[in-house]
Amino acid sequence: MGLYAPYYNLINSLNNKLLKHFESVFYGKGDSQTEIYGAADVSGYTLIYLVPPTLSGIFFDALPTSIETARNSIFQALEFSPPECAINTDQVSSNSNVRIPFAVGKTSGGQMSINFIENMRLDVYSFHNNWINYIEQVMLGYIDPTDEFIESGELDYATSAFVMRYKPDLKSMVYLGKAIGIFPINLPNKEIIGSRATPTLTTFTINYACCDYREIALIGDGMMTPSTFVN
Repeated sequence: MGLYAPYYNLINSLNNKLLKHFESVFYGKGDSQTEIYGAADVSGYTLIYLVPPTLSGIFFDALPTSIETARNSIFQALEFSPPECAINTDQVSSNSNVRIPFAVGKTSGGQMSINFIENMRLDVYSFHNNWINYIEQVMLGYIDPTDEFIESGELDYATSAFVMRYKPDLKSMVYLGKAIGIFPINLPNKEIIGSRATPTLTTFTINYACCDYREIALIGDGMMTPSTFVN
């Protein structure tokens, strides 16, 4: 330790608990649930899955590959941008005119987006194009959902999407999110057309209306899921 020996001995003599905690985190392995692991997280090991919508008003597949395209979203979906979870607050004033904030609700819906990489058959674009056309036909009254959806008041064109984050081994899941009641609200045709001057890989972003978004970080190697999330 040489020149720094006096300082090292001084720090040890102070019984510095912060230093001990830093060393335990920095050099620890975080094997137990009570230990904190100091290694930085590396993102990007993500799989995104879009559940096929029901579209009950048609008795055949609107596109021969629509169900298969939804399954292939786990490969073609590159990036997932969910709505942010926020706590809504209000304020109450005390006798000394000090404003004290308190929570009044939670917002986790709104809009979300998924970025796709397209294949040569334009499956993702065709799938969403048929999806949007179906929504339009339902709004105009040309297509009626089945009685099951009419009686329950559910939207047969709304579906769900899952996003799963893994460790770099792509085996240990560390994050799970579910977007509920989603349907597309735009179709990026400019990216599909492209430009003859600059041929590039076709990627585009589709925005969705989202009723609710639920997420959880999976602690350690097991799924520590609160009962409220399961419900």
